Amino acid sequence: MIISIRIMILLSVIGAFSVGCSNKSDPQPLAATCDVKMPPPAPPSEFCLTEAPLNPLAPAGIFQDPAYMSSADGQRMMECFAWETFIAYNWPAEPGCRGIPDTTAQLDATQKLSVLDTFKATYELFQPTNKDWDARSIAWEDPVPDTGSCGSPVVENASSAAPSMNQIVYQKSPAFLKNTSVIADQNGETVVYTVTINQDQFEYIRQNGFAEPKAYSFAGPSSTTTKVNFPANADSTTGYGSAELKTAWRVLSDDSECDSYVCRTAKVYDEDDSDCSEEILGLVGLHIARKVDYSPKWIWATFEHVNNTPPVDISDDDDTSYSFYSQSCAATVPDDCYSVAVAASPAEADYTCCANILMEVAFLGSPNQLTRLEPIPALADMNEMFQGVLAAHDSVLQNYFLVGAQWAKPDVPGTDAYDRPCNPNGAWRVPEPSDGTACYTQFPAHVRNAVIEGYNIANNTDGGQSLTDSCMNCHWATGIDGSFIWLSVMNDIYELD
Repeated sequence: MIISIRIMILLSVIGAFSVGCSNKSDPQPLAATCDVKMPPPAPPSEFCLTEAPLNPLAPAGIFQDPAYMSSADGQRMMECFAWETFIAYNWPAEPGCRGIPDTTAQLDATQKLSVLDTFKATYELFQPTNKDWDARSIAWEDPVPDTGSCGSPVVENASSAAPSMNQIVYQKSPAFLKNTSVIADQNGETVVYTVTINQDQFEYIRQNGFAEPKAYSFAGPSSTTTKVNFPANADSTTGYGSAELKTAWRVLSDDSECDSYVCRTAKVYDEDDSDCSEEILGLVGLHIARKVDYSPKWIWATFEHVNNTPPVDISDDDDTSYSFYSQSCAATVPDDCYSVAVAASPAEADYTCCANILMEVAFLGSPNQLTRLEPIPALADMNEMFQGVLAAHDSVLQNYFLVGAQWAKPDVPGTDAYDRPCNPNGAWRVPEPSDGTACYTQFPAHVRNAVIEGYNIANNTDGGQSLTDSCMNCHWATGIDGSFIWLSVMNDIYELD
């Protein structure tokens, strides 16, 4: 018998410090006066066989239909695409512009606002509690609003080691677990999250009226005549295709750790008291989903910081100070973790040493014990190649690795195989395809980001844990064209005046 945490996650949804800084940087609020045009994308990704290119422009897509490749070749192409996108999205942004890289800049030890920092936060387009909200009037180039409880998102006293973020951070629960649980690091600090979209996804939603008040719900747009079909690169406004991102951040005590993290100073909104605190944040996780030609089920890439959790085969002499794992805790695991893990409610503080289990929000300050259940599916040589090039440039990006890039390979090219997975998995799986039915296979079968999907595991009756879900299965079983945007904006709300 296997009981999946994913069930509790989705049912919970449906039922539903001041910092002292030095070396100040000049804040650069986004403005509606950008004079730089969006450059065309880089050529489609191939295999990254011998070099790790550092390109400020994201690849247009993938150079060949993976349906006609071996799964090994397809996987390498997808991981090359994932890394090239990661580099481009973390490239310094053109000052005052949104989604445009500064092509004259270089990746180095300097912390600068990146392209992904300038994408639209979902609250800029969606205001579900404001019946008078006019989403169609919002322009991509509009500056980030300053009319919410926290005022301007720009932190004036941000240090050069942690430049000011240009959006309010207001999500504190992973995977839409609002009011249910959080993830905390070994210092007891709660991980916070952002969800953003690129210009192509923004324009599609805005132009189709999918962000107008009362035009959507948790289940997506209310229209019964218009089917959501986000544009891939060939049909998009900019030529890049739709992209959705989710970032996960640790709260740091100061900027002394910013030599190994992508760091930002941000205003973090606390819904309980409707107020914001200014915090220094270190990036610990990043989801990137892009819809491009030859991949109608999107490409799902996820990255983590190297010090989040140990490898699945951690050695006894590993003395790394992990952010979400304690060696001493691993040696004192309670005997009844399984019964606690499968209980109807999250665990109490006495069970913080149980791995990968939901913890009550009431026990904020109790760290989570997060572990890996399978080896990292991404190719080791791909990670090492890109990390090596980034290290040569002295970039903090060298401290991140690709966990995996998931994609769909149809069993019969040129058919409707993308309508059904051949190997459905997870708590919300669809029925197995009947004999002779065209279908697609998800490669790799399981991908899990520990700090974004830490609880998305199965607890086995023998006391062990396993992975039974995946990005694609979850998003395509319950999402709208694979997207959880509407679920996200209904579940986590930051109101503008």
